[in-house]
Amino acid sequence: MVAEGKDVTTVITAEEQNMVENSSARQGFVPQENGTGFYFVKEKKIKFSC
Repeated sequence: MVAEGKDVTTVITAEEQNMVENSSARQGFVPQENGTGFYFVKEKKIKFSC
């Protein structure tokens, strides 16, 4: 369990990153082998040109 207000570092594999990037889901949860996992939320990138 993580204490509220504490920083937590989660290491993800290249496979997990690719799974999130290539997923059509805008948000979700990826379970990890060690019993933990991480939530992700994709945000739209806005390009500005002048």
